[in-house]
Amino acid sequence: MDNPAPVKVNELKFGTIFKIVFWSGLLIWIGIFFLTIIVAFVAPDSISINDQEAQTTAQALGAAPIFLIVGAVFSLLGAALGSVLLKLFGSMLPLGKAE
Repeated sequence: MDNPAPVKVNELKFGTIFKIVFWSGLLIWIGIFFLTIIVAFVAPDSISINDQEAQTTAQALGAAPIFLIVGAVFSLLGAALGSVLLKLFGSMLPLGKAE
């Protein structure tokens, strides 16, 4: 079975590059979200929001969605910038070349 020809970055559509970069960034923030949920159940008093320590698990869980919102915004901006840079300079990347 023959190996398919490697796909170069500049041959991909902008939307495809955007999705790859966006989801790779957002997955990190989703991990932080789940880590915050675990910490909220184990030690809710270790989480502080606006310099006020959370007293209960419910208060500590209020910090978890903040990570998803901030992560989504950062991932969106990073994906837009990263996609533009990859589209412009992707042809210079040595991907798929065996030397």
